[in-house]
Amino acid sequence: MKLATFAPPGAAPRVGIVRGNWLLDAHAANPAVPAAMADLLARWETVRSQLDGLAESCTDKSLLHRIADVKVLPPVPVPGRYLDFYSFEGHVKNARAKRGLEVVPEWYQTPTYYNGNPYSFVGHGETVHYPHDEAQRDYEMELAVVIGRTCRNLKPDEWRGAIAGFTILNDCSARVRQMSYAKVGMGPSYGKDFGKAYGPWIVTPDECPDAGRIELTAKVNGQEWSRGLMGTARYDWGAMLAFATKDQELRPGDLVGSGTFAFGCGYELDKFLKPGDTVEMEMLYDGKSLGVLRNGVA
Repeated sequence: MKLATFAPPGAAPRVGIVRGNWLLDAHAANPAVPAAMADLLARWETVRSQLDGLAESCTDKSLLHRIADVKVLPPVPVPGRYLDFYSFEGHVKNARAKRGLEVVPEWYQTPTYYNGNPYSFVGHGETVHYPHDEAQRDYEMELAVVIGRTCRNLKPDEWRGAIAGFTILNDCSARVRQMSYAKVGMGPSYGKDFGKAYGPWIVTPDECPDAGRIELTAKVNGQEWSRGLMGTARYDWGAMLAFATKDQELRPGDLVGSGTFAFGCGYELDKFLKPGDTVEMEMLYDGKSLGVLRNGVA
């Protein structure tokens, strides 16, 4: 199942279940399902079963909205928290080597993440506004999970029960800002907090039972720049979410990124984005497309 947040013309945002090229208004089809994604996730464990088969059984065409005719928002428009990991050794090695650095031993000991700006997200079809004076606009191809229940001190083998599903994340970077600020040692946020994109929807775990087989691709203006498998990460979702909840909570609607796949950004490829470019990221499972996140660059 795929769950989106969408806004029909002149109407408030609501949860939609993807049905081919259409979205079913889930609350209109079943009033027991909350209209807003944040409310649905807050009741995820009790409401989840009421979503099964809802889109397939709907015969009222007035409840269906063509995806091309509505605004698709970030699945959770404002996540409660946004944590982004650094889990792919290839990306870590490549990025640090470009600055003349080795991978520090501590990276191999525990997963690491930074806390990002939860107010900065745009959804599918929207434009990411980079700082106007930034000379190195970059994308970062990542997988993310949306948390579906409050969890603390999660065990690694419990992670699937803690998430609502997967989504595509473009953790956009302003590299000149980032590299200068990083020298202070306070993380990359100043080079990232301006904006980023994720979506187009949440893909529930039953559609991709082995998360390691989820594949992502990134195209710029129709040309493929990046491709990679989640299974190549040094730290899997069990390790990441266990670490992220050690002595602290994650709550429904929080967003957790995997970190950039190896060769999943322009910085590793020595090429950057220009205003007017279009970045498309696609999620696939065993070759089947699970969604495309498309965003313009400004």
